[in-house]
Amino acid sequence: MSAADRDVLDPMVASIRVPELTVHATTGRYFVLDTPDTCQVGTVQLFGPDDFTGQTTWEGCAPFFLVHVEAGFYALGLEDLEGYQLSGFSYDSDKREIVYRDNSGSEAEWNLQGPPVNPPLGPVGTRPPLAIHPVIRAWDGHRMTTPAASFSSVKHALRSQAGSE
Repeated sequence: MSAADRDVLDPMVASIRVPELTVHATTGRYFVLDTPDTCQVGTVQLFGPDDFTGQTTWEGCAPFFLVHVEAGFYALGLEDLEGYQLSGFSYDSDKREIVYRDNSGSEAEWNLQGPPVNPPLGPVGTRPPLAIHPVIRAWDGHRMTTPAASFSSVKHALRSQAGSE
């Protein structure tokens, strides 16, 4: 590259500004989460539509759980919320399972790898496994996830995160 090319490119590169991310906001199809230091290893946190503001509407998105393990972060969630009530989801830290119970008596439990622990028929048939969503590191250190991408295993989701570090 010539000195003249550098003279033209240097001011352009210097003028590039990366937008600041806001925790619990959305950008495109990504949900912006806290930085890793705000969440201890072993934490499992539920996120739903009231937790996010921003450009993306929650329409078509189901709640998800952010899971922090020694190897990193991943998110678990249903692909479709039909037949479920958001208020019915919780995390049982004693069992280390995601639990669903609603007012009609319907219930289900999933392990932290995604498969149902008790797969009886429920309001929408056999309980599906939870989708495993990657959690990536953004340019400013925040974590981000999107329901638009999913992996077949937690191992693959964690491996994809290694590339975003």
